[in-house]
Amino acid sequence: MTDLMTPTQDAFYDALNKPAVTALAPVFQHVPDEAQPPMVVIGQMSAQPYADTKDGSMDEITVEVITLVRQPRRSALFEVMAATRSALEGHDLSTDELVLSPIKFLSMDDDLAEDGQTYIGSQRFSTIAQPA
Repeated sequence: MTDLMTPTQDAFYDALNKPAVTALAPVFQHVPDEAQPPMVVIGQMSAQPYADTKDGSMDEITVEVITLVRQPRRSALFEVMAATRSALEGHDLSTDELVLSPIKFLSMDDDLAEDGQTYIGSQRFSTIAQPA
């Protein structure tokens, strides 16, 4: 079985770690202890075999992207989430080791944290991954 999760995570990170997103918020795979909002984090990932491939040669991978901002208005969150969606949706993030179908946007939601100052957004994307 081939590890498709790690290179998919790396492809998402590379796509998000561009000025269109990083000018608004830094992007992390692993959040440093001292990090404070705003930030974009590659969160939960899940994979399941695609179609009838049971050998792990082709998986449908879902990636959650978390955005945190500490601003008086929710619009700051939506600005970062729009940049994130634009950086991913419909793009082919294939690499030398991985073939990904164009990224599909699945859903998004947001919430206000208990501190009353931090907005948390969650976006979910999917792709079909296979070794190159």
